[in-house]
Amino acid sequence: MAPNYMKQTAFAPFVRIQRDWFWDLAYSDSFRNEGTLHLFSFTALFALARFRAGQAKISGREYAVEPGQHVGRISFLRRALRACSKEEALSVLDSFRGAGLLEYSPAGGDPGVLRLEIPGWKRWCEHPGYNYYSRTGSGFFFFPVEAGKRLLLETGKRGRLLFSELDAVVDLWIHTVLDDPSVRGSRSMPVVYYSGLDGSPLLSCSYLADRWGWSKMAAGRFLAKLEREGVICRLLFSGKLGTVLSPAAYRETLWEGCRGDCRVRRTGEILGTVRSVYPGPVPDTFLAEIRDGGIRVFPGASHAKKRPLAEWTAPADEAPDAGLPRVPDTDTEEGSEHE
Repeated sequence: MAPNYMKQTAFAPFVRIQRDWFWDLAYSDSFRNEGTLHLFSFTALFALARFRAGQAKISGREYAVEPGQHVGRISFLRRALRACSKEEALSVLDSFRGAGLLEYSPAGGDPGVLRLEIPGWKRWCEHPGYNYYSRTGSGFFFFPVEAGKRLLLETGKRGRLLFSELDAVVDLWIHTVLDDPSVRGSRSMPVVYYSGLDGSPLLSCSYLADRWGWSKMAAGRFLAKLEREGVICRLLFSGKLGTVLSPAAYRETLWEGCRGDCRVRRTGEILGTVRSVYPGPVPDTFLAEIRDGGIRVFPGASHAKKRPLAEWTAPADEAPDAGLPRVPDTDTEEGSEHE
């Protein structure tokens, strides 16, 4: 059953993330995961968590897994978290546990197999008000904004807050807004918006650099890199007003069952990216909303030239094999280990 609406508001308590998109991001070697926040790794735990109770079969042994839990080898988790070593993976898990965001212990007395449990997972993810749920290993999963804020707060207490490139990609996705009357332009296309900007989706490299703990030059290079990879589109405005960022194929990624409706309504990503619903000029409705806010539009808009990141919609047999985890397609499928 398809979701009964297609929107993402600025103050929603959770965001939807497509598992295929997320793991394809993890497969990509285009982005590094070197930082102090570990937002990407934390989000990976929600991608791995089971939606319903089931069994995990590892090396011929079965483990009962409850909703909000994951059972897997440390080597498997190292790849899922994009850690360089098992020791680093355990250090990241310890930081989450110290922040009260995770509990973990050896599963069945085997020190090489861990049982992870996200406290509050049921409250955050089990009844989010949708009539469309996600099975383990397929569809989308929910990431609670409250958990992300707690991670930011606790990491900041320990020292410098530094996003990795993967953290920054997830941060942009989490803060994407669609069809929110309080955010200008979002009724026409998905835009990245952070609270406290008075409804304007315009962002500057300085703002993002301060948020991510980077230099202004590094933030500018990263945005250009995202555009080259087909992850985002940038819409430039005159003077020093800033840039509007729009994730490529946002609707198609989240509501793949509604692609036909998107085509009919002509409201897909139309900033010129490949595989967008209607490549072409920026929609007049978007420009009208922006102009209503007293903003002059730069005559030319920047367009992404490449295909979306790793072509996540490609058939499974064409996907690159980088040794990262793939979760079973159904709750009844045995095993979550692909060593």
